[in-house]
Amino acid sequence: MLNWLLRYQPALALLEEFEATEVLDVGAGWHGLSRWWDGRVVQTDLLLAERPRKNKHQGTPIYVRSSADLLPFADDSFDFTVSLDMMEHLPLSIRSASIRELTRVARRGVIVGYPVGEVAAELDLAIAASQSRRGLSLPSWLAEHLSQREYPDREALECALPSDWRITREIPNGNVRVQRALVEAELIPGFSTLSGVLEKFMRSTRHLARWIHAAPTYRTIWLLEPRPVPVA
Repeated sequence: MLNWLLRYQPALALLEEFEATEVLDVGAGWHGLSRWWDGRVVQTDLLLAERPRKNKHQGTPIYVRSSADLLPFADDSFDFTVSLDMMEHLPLSIRSASIRELTRVARRGVIVGYPVGEVAAELDLAIAASQSRRGLSLPSWLAEHLSQREYPDREALECALPSDWRITREIPNGNVRVQRALVEAELIPGFSTLSGVLEKFMRSTRHLARWIHAAPTYRTIWLLEPRPVPVA
């Protein structure tokens, strides 16, 4: 769960900064934002299988089974929508529609992030090769990453954004060495106890050492906001 918290920390900081109330987390699964954010969160995922026995949350999750490209909510239903490490799992054919859906249901902003381009692809291939050398099978999320034709990048986001939305912040997230260390550690049996201790420490701070997010990074997180309405 350390890897999850690493990518959610910038979103937590942004939601606190904007004093967000009604929040939607798309592609969140059973854990998602509510694990760390003390508030009510609607969490969607297309595949919600059996709920984990240990599923601690600081907030109050409300689960909805839904595809990202066809969200079952009215326009402007939420203060903010969040989607982290989902886009790279989606087929190319629905990525743009999914980004437009994130903006459609949000009033004030969207926080979206994912592993970016060739840097992320090379790291995932390296982790897969390491697993193979150790005689271990790939985790399902990694196999799904590698099955896609290409990893999304900033251009994919810009091309999909509606004309009345814009990127207002770009936040590099997860130095590639840190990312690899976390992923490979979490694949080791018995790491969960240490992971839980470290997660408690990371929960207590929103400002991690800069080297954790030093370039090159595995993912980028963007804040999207509606363009100001022109004054007549």
